[in-house]
Amino acid sequence: MLEVVFEELRTMRLCDSGNRFSLDWLRQNESYMRTLKFQKAKPSARVILRCAHRLQSQGQALSASDFPTIRDKGQRLNELAQACFNEAIRQSQF
Repeated sequence: MLEVVFEELRTMRLCDSGNRFSLDWLRQNESYMRTLKFQKAKPSARVILRCAHRLQSQGQALSASDFPTIRDKGQRLNELAQACFNEAIRQSQF
């Protein structure tokens, strides 16, 4: 899920590297995403929730814009936040 979010943020030009994504969106060490990939590990539900909250916060802010393209970005961030919330819930049920 986090890989999808990162790629979407990169496409929207809201994040330019895995290091920045780990720091700014996940509130983790800058090597967090690299470590997950190297170890073929899955992120914890807690980290996914952190990302969801950040996405939701930014999504709500952008959705309030007067500019349609920015509102669209906000809507997409809200959709990604919901997907992250769902993933965190799914993970915590096991």
